[in-house]
Amino acid sequence: MYDRHHHNVMTEIDQHRKGSLKQCQERNRMFFGKGVMTSVKFLARRGLPFFGNSFGDGMLPDLLHFIGKEYEPIIQKHLSFNKKDKHLVRAMHSKDINFVLNRFVTQVLEVQFEKLERCKYICIIADEWSDSVPQEYCSVSARYVMDDLEVGTSFLGYVRLANTRAAVVTTAIVEAFRPGHIQLNLRKKVIAQTYDGAINMQGHLAGVQQLIRRDTAPYGVPIHCNNHVVQLSVKANNKGHNLITRITDNCLIIVKVIKYSPKRSEMLKKVQNEIQDSVTVPKNYYTTLRSKIIDFCVTRWTVRAKSLDRILKNYVALVTLFTNIMSDQRERLALNQEKNREITGLIKYLQKYEFFFGMKLCIRLYATVDSISTKLQGNNVDISVAIHYVKKLVQELEDKRDKFEDFWIEVNKERNDVNNIVSLNTSLNNNSLYDGIEEPQCPRSSIQVVRDATGSNDDAAKAYWKELYLEGFRTILEDLKGRLNSPQLQLCAEIEELLLNGIVSPNAELNTKIIKRDYTAKNGDKDAPLQVKSLDSENLKLELSYLKDAWEESNKTKPETFQQISDMMKKSFKDKKPLRVWKIYAPTILTLVQIIRATAGTSAFAERTFSLARRLKNWNRLSMDDTLFNSLGLMAWYKDDLDEILNLVSVGNEYIDDCKNEIRAIKIWG
Repeated sequence: MYDRHHHNVMTEIDQHRKGSLKQCQERNRMFFGKGVMTSVKFLARRGLPFFGNSFGDGMLPDLLHFIGKEYEPIIQKHLSFNKKDKHLVRAMHSKDINFVLNRFVTQVLEVQFEKLERCKYICIIADEWSDSVPQEYCSVSARYVMDDLEVGTSFLGYVRLANTRAAVVTTAIVEAFRPGHIQLNLRKKVIAQTYDGAINMQGHLAGVQQLIRRDTAPYGVPIHCNNHVVQLSVKANNKGHNLITRITDNCLIIVKVIKYSPKRSEMLKKVQNEIQDSVTVPKNYYTTLRSKIIDFCVTRWTVRAKSLDRILKNYVALVTLFTNIMSDQRERLALNQEKNREITGLIKYLQKYEFFFGMKLCIRLYATVDSISTKLQGNNVDISVAIHYVKKLVQELEDKRDKFEDFWIEVNKERNDVNNIVSLNTSLNNNSLYDGIEEPQCPRSSIQVVRDATGSNDDAAKAYWKELYLEGFRTILEDLKGRLNSPQLQLCAEIEELLLNGIVSPNAELNTKIIKRDYTAKNGDKDAPLQVKSLDSENLKLELSYLKDAWEESNKTKPETFQQISDMMKKSFKDKKPLRVWKIYAPTILTLVQIIRATAGTSAFAERTFSLARRLKNWNRLSMDDTLFNSLGLMAWYKDDLDEILNLVSVGNEYIDDCKNEIRAIKIWG
């Protein structure tokens, strides 16, 4: 018999259950959206760890507790999970966090590859980095240019390497350009590869650049990073037994003696304070103390001059410290035999004129090089700009090389200033180990030869030190000029010369030999950047004439650099000559400009990703797996763009769909 009352009661119970279930679903969604996903995004964009050593510990649970306590009580209720309330969501497991993080990274990469699909050309930038284990990784990036000459660079991630052989690195680079279902036509888009000068990267027989050109991108011209070119030229100056090598070796010993001993570092500060209080002369270059000794390394890119300058500023303090140590029997006996010999040798060498002269020469050289190296590490340095900076470095070094007379007067004046300051320093003045910086002299082995040529001892000494001065510049200048004549840089020079002559000297001979070799179609390949017919003299003259007219419409002076031509074309797209007009009347010229704009002049972009990698994978996080390391790297690199890129609703729906297919703590989403 039908019981209407029982039916009504069951209906009310069922509606109450559905209402309760709906409320639980809303709480679950809010917890996952406002709590978990926003917290993961916050931590990942800063490269911070999610969990501690045990479940419930770490930054993610702490952050969720803070949000729940201060802003969302419902989140706090979810974190206080108990068995009675089975529909509430507990704190996320690492599997859930990795799911969310992987979806975030997928969205980030989709945006980057969308740009690469729309761009005209790509330049591969890659370099190797090792963590503290050490485990080798390859950082892969892509510099791209759009049709309208807009340029950008995308970081594609870190790829773990089993070893650093060329075949392994090549596979890693190609895989980075093909994540998941995304497939780029690298054969058509890649026109350059910028690496350092390592043999596994630049080897012309079986290096990475050759393997990529053979199997993946035949028109990817290899480019040697211009910043590494400059550093190799500086290193060439440190080969052999010369003045520069002796100075840098002794500076390295000074840094180790001070920096590697907290006791001596504190002793140096004490000496600095004493000199500051006791020397009653006007403050100048050598009495402005309080400058810490900083690490020195010949291969560092931008701090060599600063390191040497700090040592020279602390000259009086360093000499005082070393003589105090060797004069105090207790301090001297506390040193081991090797350190005792090092400090004794430094006291003697610091009094030589060679040290003072060599320090001033090294600072003069390194300050010029470091200034250009800083500019080469800029964000938007294409191959043309990089070559311009290297040529500017050569010019500046040549100018300083020819100013020996000013340098000689400056060095001797400052030597006298230092000796005067030392004479006012009671500690040094009464110490038998220090006699001041010696006079400039010519070594006995060379004095007779030089005196016969100059006529006096003073002139002989000056001629001797002038030869050392010129030798310091000669080596680096010869090496730089030799590297500027490399085939890869000659390609850029040929394109730049072609465009400049088209405006400045229309009747000049058109030289396209290297362009045809590297960028014209091979065996009728339609993916080539240029066809042979497009480089015919008649076609080029017509296009260069169009370029000349476009330049003269907006400029009264002649162009001096490729960059000026590129900026003029980019500006004309928005004014009188739209992009479509250039594609009709000057397609070859447009392509050549796009190639230069896309080609990275340095691999400094990869070096910047290493700075991020060192912060992410430090000694405390060496057990981090490669997927998490790569994900955190991408999230931290694009941290400023995450708010625009990430679609949290899409990630939440994917997570719900994934949960429906598995038995997990989260079962009810609605």
